[in-house]
Amino acid sequence: CDIIDHIYTCLDPAREDGRIVLVGHSMGACLTCIAAYQIACRYPSLLSRIYIVNFGAPLFARKVFS
Repeated sequence: CDIIDHIYTCLDPAREDGRIVLVGHSMGACLTCIAAYQIACRYPSLLSRIYIVNFGAPLFARKVFS
């Protein structure tokens, strides 16, 4: 069990409108993008619930990632 699975198990199944908000600055901003990508890949049904707020994110991926 990793952090992505932990996030999924913490969600309240009765609240289908609940948001998953990932916030980060600098390196944390990179990690939030990677975490959001992992959540979307593992649990596609959560894609519309993921929100990312980043500040000062360095470039961390190739152009095709965006």
